[in-house]
Amino acid sequence: LRFGEISPRKVYHAVRQQTSKVNLARARQGDKESRQKAFSDASRAFLKNLCMRDFAHHMYYTHPKMAVAPIVPEFSVFPWSDDFSTLPKWREGQTGYPIIDAAMRQLRKIGWVHN
Repeated sequence: LRFGEISPRKVYHAVRQQTSKVNLARARQGDKESRQKAFSDASRAFLKNLCMRDFAHHMYYTHPKMAVAPIVPEFSVFPWSDDFSTLPKWREGQTGYPIIDAAMRQLRKIGWVHN
């Protein structure tokens, strides 16, 4: 994908086709739930990430300065704080914002946070 040797459309359709084949084969074997659902969930998550990848590429193509400037000009005057005394609380997950705190605690504990 990265080098353009296969298109995202081909990958998308191949995953959809394989998912259909697997679901049909498992239904014929009488396994209609557990493994079929797990495979469908995994392929759905993969396809969602594939779509998000293409969306990000599209956004960077249509807004090349997006990495250094906001798309919405009003955000360029956002009142950011330069007070670095709060940085330790942010690192420890003690900001008072539950979603931020949970993400930072997860990052510290396992070293990874989903986007």
